[in-house]
Amino acid sequence: MIDLDALEARANEVSVDCPRVRDWHRYCEATAPAAILELVAEVRRLREENARHERSSLMLANIMHNNTVAMQAAWIEWQHGEGADGAMEWIENTLAGPGLIPEDDEPHATEAQAYFDANFSQRSL
Repeated sequence: MIDLDALEARANEVSVDCPRVRDWHRYCEATAPAAILELVAEVRRLREENARHERSSLMLANIMHNNTVAMQAAWIEWQHGEGADGAMEWIENTLAGPGLIPEDDEPHATEAQAYFDANFSQRSL
């Protein structure tokens, strides 16, 4: 990873030394390529990291969207279809697919509000 403070110091040295450097061309040849290569490497690393973050964000957005649609379908089933039992099938299928139905031996597995309170994420960005 590029040491931005060192790079900034190097740039400041160049700007301060400009009038005093007798052979500017030779000075640039000696200092600029390394800095440019460091910057290129950092840009490549950041692009790869950004691509990973974009993929993760898309995956999380899809999960949230699909869960919301499943809850909406459950609500529609409850209001206009097979009632509460049919609606619960939507919820059960949404949880069962990825293995998210709580096990009976989990803490609070038989108390809905206590389970929610214990597992609700309150993390902020």
